[in-house]
Amino acid sequence: MNDDDPDLPSFRGVVNSTIGLGVAAGLIAAAALVWGYRNNRNLQAELIRLRGENQELAALERDNRRLARMVSEAERIRVDLADLPALRLAVAAPNPRPAAGVATITVTPQGTLRWDQDDVTFAEFTRRLEEFHDRFPAPDSLVVVHGMGASLAAITSVFEAAHRMGLVKFVVDGEGKPEARSGGWF
Repeated sequence: MNDDDPDLPSFRGVVNSTIGLGVAAGLIAAAALVWGYRNNRNLQAELIRLRGENQELAALERDNRRLARMVSEAERIRVDLADLPALRLAVAAPNPRPAAGVATITVTPQGTLRWDQDDVTFAEFTRRLEEFHDRFPAPDSLVVVHGMGASLAAITSVFEAAHRMGLVKFVVDGEGKPEARSGGWF
């Protein structure tokens, strides 16, 4: 064999092309390994990111369940609050009636006034009448006027003063005289 024959491949050429193919195959294999390594690293990073998202998703699901319970509780409270006025009316104690009292006023034939057994001036009478009405605001409070022999004008003045205070129930004991006697407060 002759190395100079152009038609025949030379040993060096065969060896060189075999080495070249081996180097090329090695480079391709190295490139494939590098690509596989990078791809593996990218996949690991993606897996770590997805695990983190999965943990975030689990936390969001827990929050969602907690919020759903809170909404349910708020709805129950809203319904309870809507029923509250009716329940209050059902269990409310009836309002106690204000106390009713009796004021006893005497108008003497001389024109003087007595509150129970105390002689009083007209100013003292109106002050006591106010106190009586404050203490006994019930509409059933009663003003009893003893006026046997007293002037009709004096008895009428007692009625008018009591009526101005808001008192509306009166009992008159006796008859008034059309003319007042002198010396009294009328």
